[in-house]
Amino acid sequence: MTELFRELPRDTGGRELVARRVAMCVLAGLLVLALLNVFGQAPTTSRAAAPSATLALDAPTTARGGLLLQGRIRVVATRAVEDPQLVLARGWFEGMQVNTIEPAATDEAPAQGSRVALTYGRLEPGDAMTVWVQTQVDPNDPGKRPLDVELRDGGRPIAAIHRDITVLP
Repeated sequence: MTELFRELPRDTGGRELVARRVAMCVLAGLLVLALLNVFGQAPTTSRAAAPSATLALDAPTTARGGLLLQGRIRVVATRAVEDPQLVLARGWFEGMQVNTIEPAATDEAPAQGSRVALTYGRLEPGDAMTVWVQTQVDPNDPGKRPLDVELRDGGRPIAAIHRDITVLP
């Protein structure tokens, strides 16, 4: 048995120790980057204001494949909005599995450019409406896609938020 150990090199010049330390530093660096939200999931707020309403979007700008994410769209009317519509870009649906949109729209219809228009009831001045969109990211479809939201009164644009979401593998 002792003959077996005599054949093993005893001095590797510290290469194994250096390799282990480098691997631990890389792992620690990845953990620190994850804590700093480099790999996504923490929501970011974007706002747009117009004379008749304000529009706010809380959603992540980066997401990892396979995870659930939530977008919150908030509309506050400063004037009456007769026929409020939220027009969502294709990024809300492409490479995503939509679990739920709450509250449900009174009507859903395709809009130009592969977007979807969600119609809700009339908003009076001072009324607020919050819509939650909950999705799951497809793990095999990484890339960047638009996560735009546009508020319309009927077909007339009121306010828009232009954002992208980056999906990591």
